[in-house]
Amino acid sequence: MSKRGVPIDIGYMPLAFKPRRKPFIKASFEMGLDPENVMVVGDGFLTDILGGQRMGMVTGAVKDVDTTQER
Repeated sequence: MSKRGVPIDIGYMPLAFKPRRKPFIKASFEMGLDPENVMVVGDGFLTDILGGQRMGMVTGAVKDVDTTQER
């Protein structure tokens, strides 16, 4: 479920142990894509970005979201 209670169909991998290669290979396989055709977007340089780059994937960093801030 999304934050607003609307169901979304997005896969995820709990306990991925990034930046190991295996979770990135598994994700690529499950999407039916070659690693060089995958973009990893994440907020952790040593996990998301480094892991994706080690696999030859395009990477994009996002700023960590502060969930404690009032709207």
